[in-house]
Amino acid sequence: MNYSINDVAVRFKLSVHTIRFYDKKGLLPFVLRNQKGNRVFTESDLNMIQTICCLKDTGMLIRDIKKYIEDIKDFPEEGIDFLADGKIL
Repeated sequence: MNYSINDVAVRFKLSVHTIRFYDKKGLLPFVLRNQKGNRVFTESDLNMIQTICCLKDTGMLIRDIKKYIEDIKDFPEEGIDFLADGKIL
């Protein structure tokens, strides 16, 4: 199933502006766009947004969240170990 940016904003109690900010900062590298140029979110994208919200709630900085996302994108099996090892936190 696909979701619009408004669907995502309501689901996570975020503003559309915040979601666009996360995308511009590179936190949502997997989000695709439709033929009209609108963001189209999948279940996987929603899982990533949930992770971002959880990390933000811990006080993690945007730049550190971005680094974490880049690492799990490049090495998905090591992403959890990377966070657990305290290399970012």
